[in-house]
Amino acid sequence: MIRVFTLYVALAGMGLQAVSAVSAAEPPAAADFAVIEACLEKNQAAGPHRDGLCLELIAGPCQALPGGETTLGMVMCVQRELAVWDSLLNRYYADMIRKLDDTARTALREAQRAWVPFRDKLCAFPPALYEGGSIGGPLRVQCLMEETARRASGLKVWLEEMDR
Repeated sequence: MIRVFTLYVALAGMGLQAVSAVSAAEPPAAADFAVIEACLEKNQAAGPHRDGLCLELIAGPCQALPGGETTLGMVMCVQRELAVWDSLLNRYYADMIRKLDDTARTALREAQRAWVPFRDKLCAFPPALYEGGSIGGPLRVQCLMEETARRASGLKVWLEEMDR
């Protein structure tokens, strides 16, 4: 939080709007989780792997606020939604680990350990297309958010299948 305040003071000193970026840097609120979880529940009836319908529910409105269209604002808004998806992914993963037998648990752990570096390498590619450009940061964090959402949604589908 101190870094965010320091950033705000620095930006304010340069005469830049940082209100949205500072509020976007706050940890996700319960309402952030509720909007995504409600979307996931609504889409459950539509069938598995409908995760694309639940993206941008936090980042989109945040980026529409003053300052949200800046590079810093875009990154901070998407990071807020990424934090929600990362938390959901960790929850679904932990729930699955508790329910699986030893063989399946080992397979899931190995898959997850392989997925994390894959996601990170995949998301290093879009910024490389614009080396030196300011769009690189927003592209990377957007990719991380989308891939984390897909993974969390996939784990949720598997978890629901296990409960049937």
